[in-house]
Amino acid sequence: MSATTTHQGLPEEMQPFALLELIESLKSELGLIDQDITYLRWVFRRVKRTDFVAGRICAAWTSVAKMAVELGFSPRTIHRIETRLRRCGIILKASLANGRRYGRRSEDGLIMRAGGINLAPVINRACELSNKLRLSRLAAVDLKDEQERASLFIDDSTNENISNAAMKRFGENYLGCIH
Repeated sequence: MSATTTHQGLPEEMQPFALLELIESLKSELGLIDQDITYLRWVFRRVKRTDFVAGRICAAWTSVAKMAVELGFSPRTIHRIETRLRRCGIILKASLANGRRYGRRSEDGLIMRAGGINLAPVINRACELSNKLRLSRLAAVDLKDEQERASLFIDDSTNENISNAAMKRFGENYLGCIH
């Protein structure tokens, strides 16, 4: 990653913390765990809303040691989280040759250069992730509808007494047929 990596910006209707909620909703699908979300929440609190505007740098450059203390994680855990987030296409990571993170804002608050954690990948994926969540929710509704349609099947040839007993015992969850 370059110290000046910019992004395309969030969709107009999306706020920064809505993106975080989107990531959290897709946590399992993205291969993330609770620690990753805790870490991202911490990073999102360290950047400014204006950093999410198209063509800007959106990054945090707090040291791993300081992050570990503030989050209550070990430095090793921070490195594992960052590796997982990088592999999942959520962050870019860069630092000086000695591993030190750095950043500089202009007088008007815009990031000019940053070596640390850059959120450009996830910002650029905001529409994709939003669509993924929408499709996931539609699939869940379709599955529920299918389950409701298939929740009760009593063969017409079943004795009426047995059929009534099955309904009484199993209700809508009865899926068998008794002869």
